[in-house]
Amino acid sequence: VAVVCSYGVDVFNVESGEFVATVGSKGDGPGQFGLAGGVAYNCRGEMFVSDWLKHCILVFDASGEYLRSFGVQWEAEGQSSRSLSGLAFTPEGDLVVADCANH
Repeated sequence: VAVVCSYGVDVFNVESGEFVATVGSKGDGPGQFGLAGGVAYNCRGEMFVSDWLKHCILVFDASGEYLRSFGVQWEAEGQSSRSLSGLAFTPEGDLVVADCANH
């Protein structure tokens, strides 16, 4: 569960509903968020989390350990990436990123 406008992602047990852990924290370092947005998992179980303020995607392994991040910046028809929100993977494995600030 990504709590919008938070500094991490809360993980819950799907059977019991109990809190398990928080992935990430507030800050500018590796594995830290400006503001966590959307969450998606790839076929390897890696968790991808969008960051609204840093305009990037942070990647964690299945245990919540930080792996890497990459920037997501684009400009098209006078628009640029702003507030990365929803994430999803296509059947081919491509990451789809929604930008809620562009209309």
